[in-house]
Amino acid sequence: MLKKTIKKIYSRVFYISTFFKIKKINNKNKKCLLVSHDFSLSGAPLMLLNIYEYLRSQGFYVILVANDYGKMIKELRRRKIPHIVIYDKDEKLWKKVLSFDYECIFLNTIKTLFVLNFVDLSSKRCISWIHEGTTYIDNEKVDIDLSNVRLFFVSNWSLNCAKRILNIKNYQLLHYGIKNNSSKYIYNNKNNNFVIVGQICARKNQNYVINEYLKLDESFKKVHNLVIVGKLGDDLYGEEFTTLVKQNNEFVKYKGELSHDEVLNVISQSSVLICASVDDPLPVVVTEALMMRTIVIVSNNVGHYEMIHYGKNGFTFNLNDSLSLKKAFINSSIATKEVLEEGYKLYLQYFTLDKFYHQLEKGVFYDIIKK
Repeated sequence: MLKKTIKKIYSRVFYISTFFKIKKINNKNKKCLLVSHDFSLSGAPLMLLNIYEYLRSQGFYVILVANDYGKMIKELRRRKIPHIVIYDKDEKLWKKVLSFDYECIFLNTIKTLFVLNFVDLSSKRCISWIHEGTTYIDNEKVDIDLSNVRLFFVSNWSLNCAKRILNIKNYQLLHYGIKNNSSKYIYNNKNNNFVIVGQICARKNQNYVINEYLKLDESFKKVHNLVIVGKLGDDLYGEEFTTLVKQNNEFVKYKGELSHDEVLNVISQSSVLICASVDDPLPVVVTEALMMRTIVIVSNNVGHYEMIHYGKNGFTFNLNDSLSLKKAFINSSIATKEVLEEGYKLYLQYFTLDKFYHQLEKGVFYDIIKK
């Protein structure tokens, strides 16, 4: 309770200081508001920074606002990006921030749709980019008319999940884009390891992969270790994970939580990245693996699944068929370089920053860019 009160007071103080900064902006500056559910370093907020950079390059004054704090705050301050935190969905503060004359209000993730309750949709241009899957969407209750909101979905997986709770008539897909940093990392001399990256949790499904990996022949496991990277929680799933790793540390290696740069190094040096999530609309780590020319194995509940052609540009498996994961382990370990090169082509086709900016210019913001 005390922590919430302190956060709320800080939110108001921070807002007041930012409010006066905004008031000083020359009226000729075109303003855009980007809304995030928090300022964490997870995939969706990070992609919002790319949108910020694009809009700034087009001459817009861009303000970021979120409903909670996070480690991204340090980066925003370092880069002097205008940002506001409105803790606990404070209606009064939201209405104040939304009262400005914006060229557009961009809502990032389904968790931010509540903002539409404070917006006059007849006079404001609103865009929503939905990233979530069933894990989060099934917990949301959205009773808002979205007919005047332009809807974008990060993948078909996210779209199909959102249809459970939203009345969706018109929409477009909007894949994110990431900067090609592959030249900074070594990927020509890869080890034989399989790697899993992500928070240790039931949604990411690491324990399932470990158990299936352990069923493989001893000779295979001695050559192909399973490396796992991610933050470990203190819940029952984390306890089970810790036990599995300790009991099988000859073959299963846990590196803990690493920086983003360290994660990219691990991915680039590994032969295969596995994403066995039970719900993952378009995980950035899979896209980064494609960029690094690391072969990917994805489950049928991962947004990339429909883009991966088995044995051509990666490998897939069905969560209800453990034998299919075993086959993916074995087949990916003997795959030719053509597979990883085709995976890299998939990155170039859909996920480069230039492709993303092109989508923003021609699709998302076309009506305000052409003005």
